[in-house]
Amino acid sequence: MRIISGKYGGRSIKGKMPDGVRPTTDKSRESLFNTLNNYIYFEGKKVLDCYAGSGLVGVEFLSRGAKHCTFIEKNHKPISVIKQFISDINLDKDIYSIVKSDVIAYLKKCEEKFNIIFSDAPYHLESANQIVSLVEKNELLENEGFLIIETGADEKVNYSSKFVLVKQKLFGISKLTILEYSVS
Repeated sequence: MRIISGKYGGRSIKGKMPDGVRPTTDKSRESLFNTLNNYIYFEGKKVLDCYAGSGLVGVEFLSRGAKHCTFIEKNHKPISVIKQFISDINLDKDIYSIVKSDVIAYLKKCEEKFNIIFSDAPYHLESANQIVSLVEKNELLENEGFLIIETGADEKVNYSSKFVLVKQKLFGISKLTILEYSVS
C-alpha cells in the first residue's frame, strides 16, 4: 500500500494491516484519482475523509496539494494505522486532524465547510444517502465543492437539485459517484 503520486508519492504503509482495515488497493486508488483529476483541482482544498480506514485516500489528497485533511474513523485499530503512517512520512501537524467518531454522528454536529468530502463506507451499510442528506442540510460543502461517494455497484445514491452529477463510474464491485454542490 503506497501513495501513488505527488509530494509523498511512492511512500508506503509499513507493516501488516490490522483485521477489519481494508485499504483501497493501489490500482483502485490510482483509478479513483485518475478519474478525479479530470474534474477536481486539489491544490489548496480542505478535505474530509469519511470512514478513513488506513488513511491512504486522505494522504493521497494531501500528497496532491490539498491544504488540510480531516480523517474521520470510529475504530481504534485504523486510527493507529493512520497515526503511524502519518508519523512515518512526517506530515506537518497543521495539515491534518484525526477525529475518532462515527461518521454520521460527526456530520450531524459538524459546523466546518470543506471543498471535498470523500466517503468510502463499508458497502451496503446504506449510509451514502444519509451522508448526502446531512452534507446538504448542514451545508458542509463550499459552493462548487465535491462530494465523492464510493458504494457497492448496485447501490443507488439519491441527491437533490443542489447537487449536479459530475460522473458515475463502475470499478468492478464498486461504484464511484462524484457530485458537485451548487448553491445558486
